[in-house]
Amino acid sequence: MFKNLFDRRKPSEQDGSTRVQVNSGQEVIHCPFCSSGNATVFSNRADIVTCSSCGLIYLRTRPDTQEMYNFYQQYADDSSYMHPPDNIAGAKQSGLRRKHLVDEIINGYLGTQKGVWLDVGCGWGAVLDEVRERGYTPKGVELTRKNLDFAVMQLQLPVSNSQLDDARIDAGSCTVISMIHVFGHLPYPMKTLEKVYASLEENGLFCGIVPNIASFCSEVQKDNWLWLDPTHQIVHYSPATLNKVLVAAGFTVEKIYTDPGDYDRRELIKCVSDSILDATPAKVEEQIAHLTLTGKGEEIRFFARKSKNTIPAVGEQAKEQAAAPTQTSAPTQAVVPMQTVVPMQTVVPAQTVAPAMEKPANQQCPCCHSKKVTLFRVVSGYNYYRCSKCECLFIDTRDLARIDAGFQTVKYEEGYWKMELSSARERSYGPALARMAEAIYYCRRPVKRFLDIGTGPGYFLDAIGKLLPDHADVFFGIELFPPDVEFRTTAKNYIIGDLGDLTDKYDCGICVEVIEHLTPVMLDGLLKKLAAVSNPEALYIFNTGMPEFVIHEDIGYLDHTKRGHLVSYSINAMSILAGKHGFTVHRIPGKTWAFVLEYTPKGKKPPEDIRDRIWKASEHNLNILTDSNMGSVLKILGLETSKAY
Repeated sequence: MFKNLFDRRKPSEQDGSTRVQVNSGQEVIHCPFCSSGNATVFSNRADIVTCSSCGLIYLRTRPDTQEMYNFYQQYADDSSYMHPPDNIAGAKQSGLRRKHLVDEIINGYLGTQKGVWLDVGCGWGAVLDEVRERGYTPKGVELTRKNLDFAVMQLQLPVSNSQLDDARIDAGSCTVISMIHVFGHLPYPMKTLEKVYASLEENGLFCGIVPNIASFCSEVQKDNWLWLDPTHQIVHYSPATLNKVLVAAGFTVEKIYTDPGDYDRRELIKCVSDSILDATPAKVEEQIAHLTLTGKGEEIRFFARKSKNTIPAVGEQAKEQAAAPTQTSAPTQAVVPMQTVVPMQTVVPAQTVAPAMEKPANQQCPCCHSKKVTLFRVVSGYNYYRCSKCECLFIDTRDLARIDAGFQTVKYEEGYWKMELSSARERSYGPALARMAEAIYYCRRPVKRFLDIGTGPGYFLDAIGKLLPDHADVFFGIELFPPDVEFRTTAKNYIIGDLGDLTDKYDCGICVEVIEHLTPVMLDGLLKKLAAVSNPEALYIFNTGMPEFVIHEDIGYLDHTKRGHLVSYSINAMSILAGKHGFTVHRIPGKTWAFVLEYTPKGKKPPEDIRDRIWKASEHNLNILTDSNMGSVLKILGLETSKAY
């Protein structure tokens, strides 16, 4: 009876892509996205190729639908992690309920939105049982019969034993459709996405997880990468190709990012350890976090909505959309045309113009207004551009405009601060102290009031209270978006408010990891207010990742959704923005993550090596760095950090 589920239509009618039966249980296909028959070899492990037209990586000679159905019955074997639990109590405690992912979906994308939650490839119903308890109406599709029996008989879940394409789902009936490590298994991805799109209600969410073919372990392990398994992984996505496929199907991509996820932790640690000199557990974990932020995590998590304004792509327009170049990790090899298969035309389903794939023709640098702009990289569905004139890096100007209009993806409130408190404390007792001491060395005028701009929870003032208690009255901190009172300092010089609220004048200060969160319009406002509260020759060190730092040291620095980083400001860009408010910008040689602003209302200072000032620092200022509690430790720190590069 199950065979009929797969033989209801001829293969060529399934999704428009060409396939030819070769051996028993196998078929050879054209690209399942754009139908091109030309491809390059990606892996020798099996006939895994990279489409020469659109860049998609796929299994060209693969099990046919009946063979795949037979294989999926093994998913519930006793040795499989997908084996159903022994009882309902075990089901309630299983990690396969993926509570953290469900939290992310609900809190990040659904809010109070309720309705039908369809989980495709739902296994024995772990996620569906979890979302039912959260108030959603569960619905599932599952091929593995043993898992389906547990879902239906034990958990009382409505699950059908079929491919999604054959499942009976009313159009517009689903609020959420999830595919957790499923989409890469599906033989007809464009047909599947067409069904998903039709099944979702307006503004409905399509989300899930797929392995990342562009991951670090994939690049290192090559044919031995665990998820390159030709028995069931049909299509291999990178963040770029997944974004392209979703957009072509009409979805608006809300977010795509990578995570270590379900990949064997021992394999991941080994791969990373082997790539690091003198690897320690801390270094390995730090590198894993860096890889994750830069799109090299082992799995991709995606969140896309049914767009309200889809533009159908037909004929030549559809073929051009499918053939648009996509970056992949595929090696460059000779084209290997697919044999014995007759090409045929394919119409790609409806598309929408997504910001992440648009050409930068309408982009203009928000700092210098040059139109000499090129696409730098795409991060979590957001475009970042590079200005060839002032060299700054910036998120799409439409996103900047939305943020200036009041829309914020990262909200600086309780949830944000709970994640940031640990790093804020680390910065305050480390880089902030070093920048403070360095700024005092550079400052020409006597420092009587020192300001920490964007001090967050104010831990910098706590550090001063412990390390420089004799001079604590000199130091102030201001924060516009403070955490709740239990999470912040009790120091008397902690100011909640805007720079424009200050009435005193300041001589020196720091601004650590702040301006990368600001649009140029916001930064312009900050600089105008800072000028108003600065004495002549007041000097401030800004600690932020400049373009050289981003490009050569931390490519993952710019990330709107996770880190809230919008712009990497260059020295040239800062000269334009700060110059009109009376500031001279000084480069700190050798440091790609800090620069100096000096308030010079009577005209800019001539270029100089700012480090020469450390040998002429005033005795008054150096005395601030000497304390009965710590002696001259911070004075030495200021000198050494000024000399270091």
